[in-house]
Amino acid sequence: MMKKIVIFGVGQYCRKRLECFMDEEIIAFVDNNSNLWGEKLNGIEIISPAKLMEINYDAICIVTGHNKSVEIKKQLLEMGILAEKIYDSDINFFSAKEEKRITIRTNGDLVSNKVVFFLPNFYNTGGIRAALYAVSALINLYGCVTVVSTCDGEARIEFENKGADIIITPDISEKNKVLWNIIAYADILFLNGLYFSYLIPYIKIYENKRIIWWLHTGMSFYNTYPIQNNNMDVGPVKVFGVSALVQKAYKKNNSNREIGLLPFGIPENKRATYNNHEKIVFAIIGGVTHVKGIDILLKAINRLSDYEKDKMELWIIGDEIEKKYSDNMHDLTDNLNCIKWLGKRSHEEVMQLYQSIDILVSASREDMLPIVTIEAFQNSVTCIMSDSIGTTCYVEDGINALIFRSEDTENLSEKMSFFIKNPQEIRKMGKCARLVYEQYFSMTAFSKRLRSICEK
Repeated sequence: MMKKIVIFGVGQYCRKRLECFMDEEIIAFVDNNSNLWGEKLNGIEIISPAKLMEINYDAICIVTGHNKSVEIKKQLLEMGILAEKIYDSDINFFSAKEEKRITIRTNGDLVSNKVVFFLPNFYNTGGIRAALYAVSALINLYGCVTVVSTCDGEARIEFENKGADIIITPDISEKNKVLWNIIAYADILFLNGLYFSYLIPYIKIYENKRIIWWLHTGMSFYNTYPIQNNNMDVGPVKVFGVSALVQKAYKKNNSNREIGLLPFGIPENKRATYNNHEKIVFAIIGGVTHVKGIDILLKAINRLSDYEKDKMELWIIGDEIEKKYSDNMHDLTDNLNCIKWLGKRSHEEVMQLYQSIDILVSASREDMLPIVTIEAFQNSVTCIMSDSIGTTCYVEDGINALIFRSEDTENLSEKMSFFIKNPQEIRKMGKCARLVYEQYFSMTAFSKRLRSICEK
């Protein structure tokens, strides 16, 4: 029977988990932020905590980071809400359900698969695309791979096309016996992302298996995801990060734990042509959000001379995810004729656009290893990047990329001006960037690293 659910929290974590609640009747969202009261999410009203006393529901599920979850649960208990109606995470909510929703898509026998690869979702993001390439490499190494995810999404078909078997279930816990029986037969368990910290206590008992926890996230995510014990004993689990920034964040939260380095690889897509436009094309690719630093880039462009602005274009490529931020960015570009908003594009379309891009700018305030920078290297596209992104640990400033101080619009403007005044350097540096791809991020290099850590 479908339960009437109230979800407490409407932040980033909640919005990524909503698809998991498709079998539940969500009657309201609740948040402590009064600025959100009266707004709607998926057509359902966001209400104040006080209004909980006026509605009928079966359960409240807190869908937010663990630190906030503890405070919210205490708040609800003090309001007189019964403890048995409160679930302090979506993980606990789904593990408590007796009937497990599980979708299996396979052409073979799941128990014969050597590798089980865990994904938080099948959304079309950089982190999931990196996982897609990892699964592809693992299939080539070990035959078919079972990919387990809590949520479906548009990227799922690409995993199937690579030959992966698929399991989709919102309950990835030891209480899901169907899933756990499949896990028991595998030799290698691969956890993709910080989200799966809650599984560590349950899977570390498999000392006869190779268990790899692959992290892509920085400091801010340790407050976003429901991590219940940052200093957990990972036991035999081997932890790897995609960049030095990921390693630094993990060590800060788990000071006594070891973490290796495992950058991902991407398939070959060597650039076929070079831009013959009259103007130098700069591009920024990714969701239009505050963390991506589009405002930093636009302010840097405003520092350029009129002559320099006339010599360049900026393509903004990506979904306008944060509406208020996006509206502000449009306001900033009203008087800049050199700006082109290209909107959301498929991965195939983006790969085609690289053929016409001279310089990729990654202005992120925090980005552990943005896949767009690796795609740029692969296509011999020159990069200007913030020193707050993990890619910087793989390049040399002035040799195969230019690095600017994060948030420093003047410094970024100087880097852009250098290429506008010295266009012959663009292709030269792009060729050096291509060598970075071949050394660190080719599928050949990636497969060697995967084999090494899976069989060590």
